[in-house]
Amino acid sequence: MNRLAFEAVNRHLKDICHNENAFGGKLVVHGGDFKHILPMVIHGSRESIVAATIHRASCWNDCHVMHLRINMRLRTADQSSATIKRMKAFKRWIMQVGEGEVQEISTLENGEPNLIKIPHEFLIQNDDDGMQNLIATVYPNLDTEYIDWLYLGNDKSLHQQMMMLIK
Repeated sequence: MNRLAFEAVNRHLKDICHNENAFGGKLVVHGGDFKHILPMVIHGSRESIVAATIHRASCWNDCHVMHLRINMRLRTADQSSATIKRMKAFKRWIMQVGEGEVQEISTLENGEPNLIKIPHEFLIQNDDDGMQNLIATVYPNLDTEYIDWLYLGNDKSLHQQMMMLIK
């Protein structure tokens, strides 16, 4: 989300609560990994995208960042060792992307790098059945489980989403 949205919420909460502390003194939890989730800036340069991040918001210095270090999905007993191994590999790769350790590719002659190559094992095959492959990966057994309304939000489907990226 663009930093301007956070700044607007901050100003409104300060005004509503008559409190000049960040977010009007209210506890606000922002989730996600800011290295991997960038705000959308249409036709924006790298600089304009970075300028739109929450790190550039006027209230950022008042925020306390806490880090979650344990992947709880890896601690569940119903995961196969192969699945856990793939999840750990994906986690390592995502961390490398966030730390800028993955080789970047430029699509423009003499331009700044703007792409990264995603390892084949993290891709969902995008062939003639690309949409079916995506659905089958994110929601395995959808054809039999669709009647269970809890199925669409279960941990296995979310785990599958995190495991793969579409090609």
